[in-house]
Amino acid sequence: RITVNLPAEPTDEMYKALRRAIIETTDLEDCTIDLNLLGAKVIGVKAFGYHADGTPEAPRALRSVFLPDATLIKEDAFRDLNILSVSAPKVTEIEDGAFYGSTDLAEINFPKLKVVGPNVFGCCYALEEVTLPELTIVDVWSFAICRNLKVLNLPKVEVVNAGAFYGSYVLEKIT
Repeated sequence: RITVNLPAEPTDEMYKALRRAIIETTDLEDCTIDLNLLGAKVIGVKAFGYHADGTPEAPRALRSVFLPDATLIKEDAFRDLNILSVSAPKVTEIEDGAFYGSTDLAEINFPKLKVVGPNVFGCCYALEEVTLPELTIVDVWSFAICRNLKVLNLPKVEVVNAGAFYGSYVLEKIT
């Protein structure tokens, strides 16, 4: 487990340095990283996402992320990563594609999340059951092609945009 203290709005350079450090850790065989990002209220555009800094590498060792202070996760922040879980108890909004293509993502904890943008959880194949108690808006393709998604608990949803669950064919129950 690695804990990093960041300012409320980290710069792109800070994210690039942290991302590079995680990528370079993959030289250690069988290494996995559970990352705690303290202080950061905004997780920046492409902060950890695949090709974020123009390199063909992804931080493959990153397995879980805990964001105790974050309130906003910006576009493509964790796109195409193989993380297993993410927890962000204060996040209220997640922008376009933030976790798109994170095929191993099986556990999400966003108890205060109100709005998800387009493609936020698209192609997150490992998601099976999702509970988002405060979510009010599900945008276009938010849960598209979630191959194993069976149950969605969204008790406060007011708006569901077209294609929100496109290709999620095993979906059995939406509350």
